[in-house]
Amino acid sequence: MIQTRTFTFNFLEENCYVVWDDARKGACWVIDCGAQDAEEFKTLSQFLTSEGLTPVRHLLTHAHFDHVWGSMLLDSHYGLHPTLLREEFPVYDEMDKQILSLLRSDLKIPLPPVGEFLSDGQKLQLGGYTFEVIATPGHTPGGCCYYCAEAGLILTGDTLFQGAHGRTDFPRGCYEDLRQSLLHLQELPAATRVLPGHGPATTIGKEAHLII
Repeated sequence: MIQTRTFTFNFLEENCYVVWDDARKGACWVIDCGAQDAEEFKTLSQFLTSEGLTPVRHLLTHAHFDHVWGSMLLDSHYGLHPTLLREEFPVYDEMDKQILSLLRSDLKIPLPPVGEFLSDGQKLQLGGYTFEVIATPGHTPGGCCYYCAEAGLILTGDTLFQGAHGRTDFPRGCYEDLRQSLLHLQELPAATRVLPGHGPATTIGKEAHLII
């Protein structure tokens, strides 16, 4: 069955996930590695070693700095360039400008090159399970979710949280796009477990009231 482990990183308490098929243990995915420094990253790498897991993909739900902070560390240790929707590349590519806008800071976050661009509806295989890439623009133009119907699980990044949805007042955000994305997610089974980019897990059904 699909297994997940959550790591909460950096001062914005971003959720980084490790996902793997326990029946075919070995390969895993890392979703949104936001490790702020080597010490935070060590907790992730030690877990992977202890569980005998090797990351084969670094998937991004979107490219805000708190979700990509550990990308260079992950790339240096495992040779994994991050993977994201093509529409999200401008957000990733203008990291210095993004940080200046959001934090009013000249903080520098080194980033590796993008390894692969994904597309809406693309299917990704992890062990015996298939995940669908669902484009969910709004919080950012190229935000996406990773949905596994067989496992009843979706990783939503900053599109949907417990009791809240993503903000659209950041640069490149769009409320109407987010509204349409949330309506799309509402079509999933109510029992689908939601693993968000911040905060605790929830379900699609519990958050249906947020979709207006």
